Amino acid sequence: MKQTVQFGINIDSDSNDNTIINNFITGSTIDGVLATGTDRNIIKGNMIVNSKIYGIRLVTDTDDSTDTSDDNQVLDNTIISSSINSVGISVREGKRNVIQGNTINQSAQFGIEIDFGSEDVIIKDNSITNSFTGIQLNSLNTVVIGNTLAGNTNINFRDIGTDTGTVLAGNIFDVM
Repeated sequence: MKQTVQFGINIDSDSNDNTIINNFITGSTIDGVLATGTDRNIIKGNMIVNSKIYGIRLVTDTDDSTDTSDDNQVLDNTIISSSINSVGISVREGKRNVIQGNTINQSAQFGIEIDFGSEDVIIKDNSITNSFTGIQLNSLNTVVIGNTLAGNTNINFRDIGTDTGTVLAGNIFDVM
């Protein structure tokens, strides 16, 4: 009998300064990698395939709303999903996180989603293709630079209007 696994890797609250590197994660029912209320982690070089909802997700600890996921680096990961609800990388209420060099393909909702109280996030040199929306922001002081967005069926880049201080520079928006 095949076991159902909700999370490929779960970095739980206050588990800081971890390195998650070069893993192959497939078929998780919620998240490929979940970091809840954790800081200064490096999530790098992982291949995440067919996670049902999130490839990589950085979120606040639901038991302690002051315990956000801050100062993390999400680097050089490959995320491929064809699930109806999928998001490649999501940051919610995190500060000073870096999302760089990732390849995201076939996310049904967002390639990258920065949401709800996130601040000072850097989104750099990522490739987001064949998703519904490439990048969606609802954050403060986000830098979006040098990304390639192509073949996304809805919108390549969307700022939903609550942002201030967004820098958008040197990106390639290919509407194919």
